[in-house]
Amino acid sequence: MFQRPINFFRESWEELKRVSWPSWHDTWTFTKVVIAIIIAVGIYMGLLDAFFGWLMHTLGIYRF
Repeated sequence: MFQRPINFFRESWEELKRVSWPSWHDTWTFTKVVIAIIIAVGIYMGLLDAFFGWLMHTLGIYRF
């Protein structure tokens, strides 16, 4: 009954030992890239939101 879950965890642990993990330098580099992309997309979306808000306000579609 418990043999299948035990085998699953044992095989998973063995597989994790064979994984080629990235170095600390690679991990930090990828983290900085992801943060930069998130900031760039946030700025882009904020500018689009401000532009369309201004456009709707100017056209009288939406009033504050």
